[in-house]
Amino acid sequence: MDLTLIYTLVGFSLAAYSVIANDSVQTLGTFIASNQRFKWYWLATAASIVLAFTLIYGWCVNNGDITFGRLNKIPYQTIQWYHAAAPLILVLLTRGGIPVSTTFLVLSAFASTVVLEKMLIKSVVGYGLAAILAYICWIAISKFINEKFDEITTEWKIAFWRNAVWVTSAFLWATWLMHDVANIAVYLPRQLDISLLAIVLI
Repeated sequence: MDLTLIYTLVGFSLAAYSVIANDSVQTLGTFIASNQRFKWYWLATAASIVLAFTLIYGWCVNNGDITFGRLNKIPYQTIQWYHAAAPLILVLLTRGGIPVSTTFLVLSAFASTVVLEKMLIKSVVGYGLAAILAYICWIAISKFINEKFDEITTEWKIAFWRNAVWVTSAFLWATWLMHDVANIAVYLPRQLDISLLAIVLI
């Protein structure tokens, strides 16, 4: 077996594990914690359906590109050992409890300094904007809702909020996948054929 193929398989597998293990808790953790009344396999099935739908949708509308164009400025490269080492380092850092940006750690092994600089600026601006908007929304909402005193007791309201959690979690998970799947798919050709898509989905 060719070493390049081994590096590709190892890099893709480690990236799939490490990126999802590191980042998906932010997206799915609240969903899982707030749905303890459901069996774990129903929650896993729901997350898997959203994952499959998002990847298939991206593949269909982007001519085989599951990354929604996020890797357009990072051309496909022959995978070397150091490409495969990046997600291994991410696994070790995550297991050690060290917070790390998966995008910078994994994609930095592939990206030029110009692309890396643009990624850094977008991330800083995005995190800053998200923090400001979240704070403003929280202040506005907290004027009307106080979770310590406003308990929901009527059955239809409980059902409404339970369904709202599922819908918003599915939307958040799909949005996260559209963004972060690039950190995994960077090891693959930019356009996938149907067999590669099936492997990725599995």
